[in-house]
Amino acid sequence: MKRLYASAVLAGLAACLNQPTLVSINPEHAYVDGCVDVMVQGHHLGTTATADIGGSPLELIAAEADPDGLEHAQDVGFLYTGQVPPSPTGERGFFDVNLTVDGELLTLFKGFYYQTCPASVVADDWDIPSPATVGSTFSFVGCNLTAENVQGVFYDADCVEVATAPITPTCSTAQADMVVPQLDDGTYTFNLRHTDGTIADFGWYTYDYYYGTTADTAAIDCPGATVQIGAAATTTGGSK
Repeated sequence: MKRLYASAVLAGLAACLNQPTLVSINPEHAYVDGCVDVMVQGHHLGTTATADIGGSPLELIAAEADPDGLEHAQDVGFLYTGQVPPSPTGERGFFDVNLTVDGELLTLFKGFYYQTCPASVVADDWDIPSPATVGSTFSFVGCNLTAENVQGVFYDADCVEVATAPITPTCSTAQADMVVPQLDDGTYTFNLRHTDGTIADFGWYTYDYYYGTTADTAAIDCPGATVQIGAAATTTGGSK
């Protein structure tokens, strides 16, 4: 009898261990604009799971087997990647992460947080060629990157505005591209500017700028990315 009981317990434990389990989504937050890459992880998740955040679909890509990896070290069935949609309500807050595996619903209650964009326009990451040429593409990742309210602005050495260019959102208002307009060869300061006058913080500010010990007043009056126009472009990137 004891053996039968022990066998039943072991069988029950094995069945539990084989049940689909949703463990985490990483990262767990994004701006309300969405378009952040995430990993959804767990156990026995198969390769055909579907997901949503607060009811908004989260398109998933299942992990593929690594032909050079060991069988016990494969991510298949344990990992999905995806790009989160904008906030379901357009506002900040916590939302449930729902994953459906073979008809079974798994939920991380209040598993994802959307935060409000902290400024009229924000660029957390960017891909700006320097040197660049007329027609080069600048790319930005952040929030409030709207075509209606944000444009790229170029300034000369005296911080005089010499050219502007529209941006084109490529994923919600979290990602956008911009094409360099007609400019003479030379060195310029570049930034993104909102119609309310707010400029993006590209992270070029220094310790001295923040603590007021710099003598470079031009850097304060005309902050932004230094861009060389002319010669063959070599793509570089940046982030805060």
